[in-house]
Amino acid sequence: MKRKLITCFLLLTGFVHAQTYVSGGIYNNTTWTKANSPYIVTDQLVLFPDYTLTIEPGVTVKFDDNVGLECRGKLVAIGMATDSISFTSNVAAPVVGNWPGIKVVNASSSSLTEQVRMEYCKGMYAVNFIDLDIAYHGPYIFNHCYFYKNQKVNYDGGTVGTYFDSCKFEANVSALNYIQFGGRVSHSEFFDNENAVDGFEHVDSCVFYNNTNIALSPYGSATGNKVYHNNIGVRCYFNSVNNKFVGNEVHDNTVGVDLLTFFNGYINFQKNSICNNSLYNIKNSSANDADLSNNCWCSTDSLQVRQSIFDGYVDPSVGLVSFTYQLNCADTVAVTDTTEAGDTSTVAPRVVTNGMKIFPNPAVSNSGINVAIDKDISAGVLYIFNAMGVNIYKQNFSGTAKSIHCPLSKGLYFIQVNDGKQVWIKRIYVQ
Repeated sequence: MKRKLITCFLLLTGFVHAQTYVSGGIYNNTTWTKANSPYIVTDQLVLFPDYTLTIEPGVTVKFDDNVGLECRGKLVAIGMATDSISFTSNVAAPVVGNWPGIKVVNASSSSLTEQVRMEYCKGMYAVNFIDLDIAYHGPYIFNHCYFYKNQKVNYDGGTVGTYFDSCKFEANVSALNYIQFGGRVSHSEFFDNENAVDGFEHVDSCVFYNNTNIALSPYGSATGNKVYHNNIGVRCYFNSVNNKFVGNEVHDNTVGVDLLTFFNGYINFQKNSICNNSLYNIKNSSANDADLSNNCWCSTDSLQVRQSIFDGYVDPSVGLVSFTYQLNCADTVAVTDTTEAGDTSTVAPRVVTNGMKIFPNPAVSNSGINVAIDKDISAGVLYIFNAMGVNIYKQNFSGTAKSIHCPLSKGLYFIQVNDGKQVWIKRIYVQ
């Protein structure tokens, strides 16, 4: 028997409260409106081929326990920065994996493209928020989205590509999972996950911090990423396909880079700064040698660099790591001030060790902080940069201390004080 889309509204005495219950099949082009939100999915829901489900800004979609959406048609969910769209569990106290997620199935239409597009959406508490295992009508696009407490955000990737840009991934078991070909994540933030990125083809300009197992395991290329305060910063299966790791910062993890395979001659591994990781900067777990010349180790002392590397000198069963030491890159941080129109000046301040104090650190979101330096200055400037290196706050600084009441959301920031002669810079975490 054909199942129909079931819709009903709840009317309460004295005011109208829209609440739309849906299940069964969607057999027409359909729009879910904010006025009729939330939409509560009470049984398995199927969007059939040749039809489009459009979800307006501000809509919340709630899924009962063990109920999901199968997308055989086209799903368009375009929210706004001030009015996002939410996909979440309908359980009172939701936990990871309450609902299966959105499963995308190959559509019958050969002309369909962008089968799924989400912007300013939130995906929470799913097993696999988006399952693209048999999805062939891409690209599949996710921009400015937030993913929280999913077992996995994605299961596989769709053809002709799966793209995440300017997204946040928080407290997922596995944020982005394996996509060998046609996967890219850029300008995104990963924090408090168990595993952040595992097996994406291209990862660029992302920031990773406080991930409890592995922050970044690329498959293809990783460029311009910042990897701080994780257990294992980077775990790499380097070979002739996974062959580019350039311009990344890997600092203050337990293990900086864990090399599982390495084939010299194929790998472009250079211009990275790999510093201050507490156990090892490099852990070579492979029997192959690794040439890591032209990277930065925050030290000009070759013995100190050597002591931060686990290789055949420690365990003869693994290969040797060769390196050349460059500038003291821990003393050089390049950030771009984009506060004032047309101002794209780049500064490279020298870090003053123990010269700045920030308290409380970690700070509490949307509350004030205090900044103190070890020198009395008459005319300085204080900057706050976000994790991507973009200036978000600027004010004059004089004396030795300043209270700041700039509301900061949860994340990683850099506080900088510049008096024209000397620059102090320090990280702060907001929780």
